[in-house]
Amino acid sequence: MNEPELASAAASAAKSVEEPARVRPSPDETGGYRPIVYEPSPMWRGIYRRFFSSVQIDATWASRVRDAAKDGQVVYIGRAVSFLDFLAIDFLTKEHALPPIQFTNDLGMSIVEPFGRGSRRLRLKKPIPEDRALAECLHGGHSALLFLRRPPQFASGNRRGEELELDLIRSLVELQRKIERPIRLVPQTIVWTKRPPNSKKGLVDLLFGPSEWPGRLRTFLQFVFNFRNALLRAGEPFDLAELLRENQDLTDAEAADRVRYALLRRLERERAVVLGPAAKTATRIREEILRSPRVQRQMAEAAAENKRPIEAVRAEADRELSQLCATPDMATVDLFHRGLKPLWNRIYDGLVVDEDG
Repeated sequence: MNEPELASAAASAAKSVEEPARVRPSPDETGGYRPIVYEPSPMWRGIYRRFFSSVQIDATWASRVRDAAKDGQVVYIGRAVSFLDFLAIDFLTKEHALPPIQFTNDLGMSIVEPFGRGSRRLRLKKPIPEDRALAECLHGGHSALLFLRRPPQFASGNRRGEELELDLIRSLVELQRKIERPIRLVPQTIVWTKRPPNSKKGLVDLLFGPSEWPGRLRTFLQFVFNFRNALLRAGEPFDLAELLRENQDLTDAEAADRVRYALLRRLERERAVVLGPAAKTATRIREEILRSPRVQRQMAEAAAENKRPIEAVRAEADRELSQLCATPDMATVDLFHRGLKPLWNRIYDGLVVDEDG
């Protein structure tokens, strides 16, 4: 199911609910609105359950969210804008009876959206500003999902994600200064593929985005082939009220930058737990070995002992390393994983972990 098809799901849902929106216009003429929970049609609920119920949940996620909601406002934090991630997190919060999402940002993918702006376009009304909608949502005691960045524009060479036009983290800081109830930011990331990112980008990365910042087509393919093995990893919740209380000299912009940096670090740390570090190419591994002080010293001694130029010794060492350095093929590793997993499950009962040791 790609994003246009998922967008059409919202249109189908409109037949079974008054409006397929999280934020919809109020009956008055002042431009007001009230948050409502997005509810897909029964058909799409079945489809979501089929694909999202297999997402493996971090054991601490639900308990962390419940603890944060006891005396605070929960705001779920996602890494990069993704309609697919929204649908999965929305489904999982309902499945685990967690505070439901009643606002999310920057998902203007089609004229029919699950957040009210599309229906307002159809009525020729001005879309509601997101910072205003977010403030109204939290003032009403509801929860929201905020994505921190957009996937990068790959043609521009950006590989770190693009900043959003509207700084909603700053809006949260401004709002927290006005209310007593603490705002608790709960970072979580859904890992749709366990293939580690490559340090060197290939043609596929240039066309469809790198695995760590995939484009829409690559996101869809990762989902189709890996939804049964997807993982939701949860980071440590961030107490916005506590930060502002301990750093009263920070401006709103400085506080927002600090919060965003802390959240991104927690999200990347959780992804690294699953994916590991970026896979280095064989060429880079050889270069790092040849530059190491110990190898440099050995090559200098070999050149002096055999009365050979250091360049010749280095070239010989590089040739030897070329035959020693393996070039792992993750597609082959994945093939063996899929083929041998039923075998391991059949011949082994499981793992016994000596936790005390």
